[in-house]
Amino acid sequence: MKSASGPGVLLVGGYRTTRDALRGWLVEEFPDIRVRIAESAEGARRIVQAKPFAAAVILVDIDRGGLEMLRLVRQLTPGAPLIALSAYRADSHREYAIAADAVACVSSQVLNGALKEVLRPLLEIPAAAS
Repeated sequence: MKSASGPGVLLVGGYRTTRDALRGWLVEEFPDIRVRIAESAEGARRIVQAKPFAAAVILVDIDRGGLEMLRLVRQLTPGAPLIALSAYRADSHREYAIAADAVACVSSQVLNGALKEVLRPLLEIPAAAS
């Protein structure tokens, strides 16, 4: 099996089944990316401090960790774009995410739509490639 060598994606928080499904979707849609998973902000800190992994994009599931997790991850990674994920489509979730400096808040239930469109330019992958 070929090892991915493209941009790194860090997935933080959420339930294990959600993280596993999202990871599977990510590597299928964007085969060259490297995906790392952290269950918590502390796990994200360990990954961010490890070399040579550098996250080009950070996905944070705000349903379990909430706004506080998003803010903690932002402090750890001041330069990387954050995307908040939520199973809920409440305006308050989007407002929380934007207040915490996320570039977007998208549904974790419909991956092939908004999430794909938000990720593609951040990972610098042409539309025809994914």
